[in-house]
Amino acid sequence: MRTWMPLAAALSLTACAAGDLGDDAVDDACVDGTAPELCQPETWSLADEAEAIVAADDDPEDLILKAGKRAVEVGPPTRRRPIALATDGDVASYALRIRDERRQRPKAVYSVRLTDLQPDERVKVVGEAMISFCDDKDRRGDSSDAATTPCTRAHMQRAPYRYTPRLSAAFVLSDGPRPNGRRVSSWRETTCSKEKHHCALTLPRVTLKDVPAGGDKWLHLVVTADARGADAKSWHVMEVEQGKGRLTVARLAPEVKRLRAKTTDDLVSRGWLGVDQTPDEGDFTQVQRIVFRQPLKNLKKGDLLTAHARMHATLERFDCDPLISTQLLLTDRPNEKEPNDALRRLTVKNGFNCRAHGGGECVYTKSGAIRLDDDLPGTSYLTMVAMAKRSCAAPHGRDRWKMNAGKGELSVEVFRAE
Repeated sequence: MRTWMPLAAALSLTACAAGDLGDDAVDDACVDGTAPELCQPETWSLADEAEAIVAADDDPEDLILKAGKRAVEVGPPTRRRPIALATDGDVASYALRIRDERRQRPKAVYSVRLTDLQPDERVKVVGEAMISFCDDKDRRGDSSDAATTPCTRAHMQRAPYRYTPRLSAAFVLSDGPRPNGRRVSSWRETTCSKEKHHCALTLPRVTLKDVPAGGDKWLHLVVTADARGADAKSWHVMEVEQGKGRLTVARLAPEVKRLRAKTTDDLVSRGWLGVDQTPDEGDFTQVQRIVFRQPLKNLKKGDLLTAHARMHATLERFDCDPLISTQLLLTDRPNEKEPNDALRRLTVKNGFNCRAHGGGECVYTKSGAIRLDDDLPGTSYLTMVAMAKRSCAAPHGRDRWKMNAGKGELSVEVFRAE
């Protein structure tokens, strides 16, 4: 059973093929405003029945395991630390096999172990992942991550896939390190074409209640890929990008309450903006733009901040499809585009290649959380930033893009022990 919390927020995925997603998945109806109720955070009771998830086998054609991957743990909230938080941003594997059937044999990309569960605690979960289509450059080994990409396998070079896969992602709660357990979020889905290439999936914001007492559990961000009716071969894989996603889990004691909730749709960067070239073309001046900015006063050590944002972008008519990346940050000054402390990055920077030339839109969404390690007197700023770049872009910013005013928003919640 799911109940919907009242705070409006952003959808957690990128462009999907209309009518392609089916029941219990969220598509563009959330971000384009035709079904805003799909954008709401989710509360799942662990006392209710849920879909059982069976994980994929770790066979060599299915997974490239990372050596030395360590388990991330978060202990129970205590009197001295009423909000306990942990983040896993180290992918468990670099490869995701494409299957014939939808949502079958998911892979755990990120995992957090919850030790010594308490029956009166609440668990908040946010997460995102970046999956890439194996294009010609990846298969040749010319990409920057050539040392780890699964796209260079011999079979992939001889007989690559030409279809557009579908990605599905969800949170799963299990009794052990493998994601054989119960689904505790709705599915999020998107198609991932050769042209789009980098495909970001942000999951819904989830609160778990009625937590069973005692013992340990594991929370996983799982992803599946399917061929959408095409003939998927056993060697067809997509790349799970390192450093482009994370899973954050916060455990809240009963005395923790929501202190404030704020939403802004006041766009900061307006008008047409230049698309940057990359350092490979000698352009070392990539410019981050502020999308939305929400002031927050007198934050305290131990506060939990959760934030969710959505940006709509459009391109002028030109041939290059720029990679537009976004990120959520907490800064000390209103015009800062990087935090003074790396721990104040609520999300990683990720996105996808936009193709909305002279019409249409690309929608970018983010969801993240941090717990503050210090008091922040005065005013801090929860900020969404964006950057557009591509090696094929015209020099000196002659190719242009813009953020669409009147669409999108940034929402933030602050939690504190009373």
